[in-house]
Amino acid sequence: MIRITSLAALSFLALAACGDADTPTTGSEAVETAETPTQASASAQDATTDQQTASEPAPAPADAETTARSDGQREVRCHITNDRGLDFDQQCLFRAQSNGSFALSKADEAPLFENITMVNVSKTGTNSAEVRGLTTDGINSRWGEATRSTDDPACWTGADFEVCAY
Repeated sequence: MIRITSLAALSFLALAACGDADTPTTGSEAVETAETPTQASASAQDATTDQQTASEPAPAPADAETTARSDGQREVRCHITNDRGLDFDQQCLFRAQSNGSFALSKADEAPLFENITMVNVSKTGTNSAEVRGLTTDGINSRWGEATRSTDDPACWTGADFEVCAY
């Protein structure tokens, strides 16, 4: 009996604090709207689930060639070419950045090719970007300006290179 009275009193205080200031409440209304301990536990679990869902990254598109990871990155097929004979076509990690920019790297942080560990495509406009490659020595080498391909929007084409992420 003491538990029920305590629960009713706590419920009344909670409703009084959270309720509409213009609508007076009575003890009997508070008892009618009070949750049972089982309902309160279920509500707390629902709230926790909602918070977890809200903080989780959005899932990657359902695509045969992409694999979502728990850290918000996803595995994609990278195709990077240049006029010097490079033709890199392998799985890599796609890390989305602000305004549609992105970075590509390997999961094990090994070089993608030669001494390039990461390729960064930083959008400078709707269909333009600045492309850089991070070397194993920590040098952020400028590859140059690139434009989004009209034939394949997954690709960014520069004067002597192309970076695609599928």
